[in-house]
Amino acid sequence: MSDYLHCSAIVDWQDPRIMRKARELSVACTSENALAKRSFEFVRDAVRDPVPGAALAISASEVLGTGSGCSFAKTHLLAALLRANRIAAGLCYQRLACRDDPGRFGLHGLAAVRLARHGWYRLDPTRGADGLGIGEFSPPVERFARNAVEAGEGNLPEVWTEPLPIVIEAMRASVDCIDLARRIPDIELVGAMR
Repeated sequence: MSDYLHCSAIVDWQDPRIMRKARELSVACTSENALAKRSFEFVRDAVRDPVPGAALAISASEVLGTGSGCSFAKTHLLAALLRANRIAAGLCYQRLACRDDPGRFGLHGLAAVRLARHGWYRLDPTRGADGLGIGEFSPPVERFARNAVEAGEGNLPEVWTEPLPIVIEAMRASVDCIDLARRIPDIELVGAMR
């Protein structure tokens, strides 16, 4: 489980700003679940979507500093805040159909937290496009901003300690969120994973 607590260039929880925010979020939290929920709601509600033309924040500290991030970036911050409070956290993904490009699919970032009572629990710290759907914290039920329901969509079952390299490569190659939408990475699912 220690791998899900380590600090890295992307999940850089030892950055002083991340550590300060993690301490702030832990005040008055009397349980691991309460702290996980508070951290999740902070990222979901306080970190806005990136605006076209603005450079993408990638690392957790960049996301906290700019106050904006795409789904991938928000999960980097959420994992960092949880790890800073010694709660095991990882990264996972959904494969969703691209609504503006029929037949095309792309990854959507999720985070996962290891809860004593529930095991790995996936979190979606985003709000759906056009205000449709919102990620919620309600263990043991996972509530995502958008569920994988169409043919070809699905939830990847793995919980990674670090973001997938193809995600970071796409983010680094993108000028802004519009460019990232064109480059959105995809992984074809094997079998009927949901």
